[in-house]
Amino acid sequence: IKGFLVNGGSIVYFLDGNFEPENLKNLEIAFDNTLLPARIFARQSGKNQGFGARKFLKGDFKSPFLKIFDGLNRDKLSHLKFYDYYLSAVNDEKGVILYFDDNSPALFREIYGQGRILFFNISANELDSNIARHDVFPVWIQEIARNLKPIQSKHNDFELYQSALMQTEAKTPNDFQVIDPNNTVIKDPN
Repeated sequence: IKGFLVNGGSIVYFLDGNFEPENLKNLEIAFDNTLLPARIFARQSGKNQGFGARKFLKGDFKSPFLKIFDGLNRDKLSHLKFYDYYLSAVNDEKGVILYFDDNSPALFREIYGQGRILFFNISANELDSNIARHDVFPVWIQEIARNLKPIQSKHNDFELYQSALMQTEAKTPNDFQVIDPNNTVIKDPN
């Protein structure tokens, strides 16, 4: 998994198994003890809840993973109900995208190298939520898949070239050479 993610792969992970706290702890260990944005505890299901279903409360609607709910579509989130999820707490708010009505993380993400994991703290099982019955679910998943492309470098080649050019103290352009990581001489585009 580590190599897949570091090299630009992405995963959508529904936390609906019996051993998810252990699975997430093992994932943190595999990535040099990097804490995830949220930690999960005891699994909650319709059988052990006394307060009914969880709903979404708030989210980062600037995130590409929630963009389809910006504006008038936000109301569609209020119709989703969840009976199976994990009690959870925030480690790092920057990675939490969506919260339940008790302010616990419902959707969070982590970046590893060029790849990402998106964690849904819900089950899509029809007995554990009503999300699979709503027309918004397949559209949402398609939008998520479209936005889970590898993370690009913050710089383009020209910016790196310009940066190297500005850091070089030379009297004329012919007095120096800029060499890329493959030891190839980069010619001045002028």
